[in-house]
Amino acid sequence: MRELVSETNRLVLTARNAWRSDTWAMVVAAARGDVFGLSGTVLGERFRVDEQIAEGGFAVVYAAHQVALDRKIALKVLKTPAGYDQQAQAEFRDRFAVEAKTIARLKHPHIVDVYDFSVSPLPSGELAPWMALEWVEGETLEKWLGRDGQRRELAPGEALDLLRPVLQALAFAHGQGIVHRDIKPGNIMVTDGGQGRTLRVLDFGIAKIMRADEESSGTGRTRTGSVPAFSPGYAAPEQVTFSRTGPWTDVHALGLILTELITGQAPYADLEASVHEQVMAQARPTPRSKGREAGPFEAVIARAVALVPGERWKNAGDFLAALEEAAGRRVPAPPPAGRWRWPVAVAGLVVVAGVVAALVAGLGVRARARREAPPQANAVPAAAPARPVVQEPSPVAPTAAASAPAEEPRAPPHAPHPKRKIAAPRALDRPGHDLSKDLFDDTK
Repeated sequence: MRELVSETNRLVLTARNAWRSDTWAMVVAAARGDVFGLSGTVLGERFRVDEQIAEGGFAVVYAAHQVALDRKIALKVLKTPAGYDQQAQAEFRDRFAVEAKTIARLKHPHIVDVYDFSVSPLPSGELAPWMALEWVEGETLEKWLGRDGQRRELAPGEALDLLRPVLQALAFAHGQGIVHRDIKPGNIMVTDGGQGRTLRVLDFGIAKIMRADEESSGTGRTRTGSVPAFSPGYAAPEQVTFSRTGPWTDVHALGLILTELITGQAPYADLEASVHEQVMAQARPTPRSKGREAGPFEAVIARAVALVPGERWKNAGDFLAALEEAAGRRVPAPPPAGRWRWPVAVAGLVVVAGVVAALVAGLGVRARARREAPPQANAVPAAAPARPVVQEPSPVAPTAAASAPAEEPRAPPHAPHPKRKIAAPRALDRPGHDLSKDLFDDTK
């Protein structure tokens, strides 16, 4: 019996040595519950993958080590939606590259940094997009809320103080034209550092990268079984109806999280009803609807979770300002955002300088005229103006001017032609039109 066991062990060792090292690592990783079999391998010749630490609908997260810089990182490997053919997979990777570049430029103290991104082959041979992210010690807000098996209920002011870093991070992102689209407690990290507890936002742009686009008719491509590009527990009405999303979508999720922090109850807690019915219900999930009075915060949160996107706060910055006012803290108006901030400021300075220069020049001319004028005693009185001589027209031969018909008055050179119709302004130029609805047009 011992000889049989020994021979079996020898055969296993021989077979293992015969396999390629990455194949053996994939087998070991699979035994540990590793989805992509990356544990124990080096990805992209730069990152040593240690172990899988989390898995979601969009991606798998690994604890890894950046070899060149000798630092710990979080490696997020995206899942290619099921059913994509080769062309659809290529488009998915291209979209990832474009979005990842934008996300990597988003630098804010409450947003987890992106160190690197690329597309690399997995041990299975499949190409997969990945991101190397800053390693953050802590736990998700989802775990923090349910720690010790008890749901936390915070006073409205305490809830605002806790969530303020997330509101600030999203206000910054919205100002840069970037929307998260999957804000939820599981994508918010709670960290304890030298400055106390703070929150940081994860997974910027992943929902947009993972969106399941409507396929064009006649393309022949199949995209069945695609991963939904939002989390049902914190979805907005425009997401479950596959409508246009934007900053107002993040505002809705922030309103849901504030409601959860204040009440200790999940936004959509009815297990009997479908997600679609709860998200689209006329009765909105606010603190009062869950039996908790939030004072002036109630109206602010109710507007954030309004059923119609146009009735919500336009972005996280407006939402944060309204919450601060409800808490009794006035926030100064932010400077004008966008690329026109500096040109407008410079133009204003130029105008002011021009006015000052004109005033100074006028004062100088008047002073010089007074110095150069002769004394009034020696002044010679001006001669009286000569009376004009009027020549009467001859009664026999009228002048040419009298015989010519009177000429019609001409319009000023810049006046519009009387028969020309002025076109009405486009919808985008009309006062009150929200341009952000066009800038963030992204049908899921």
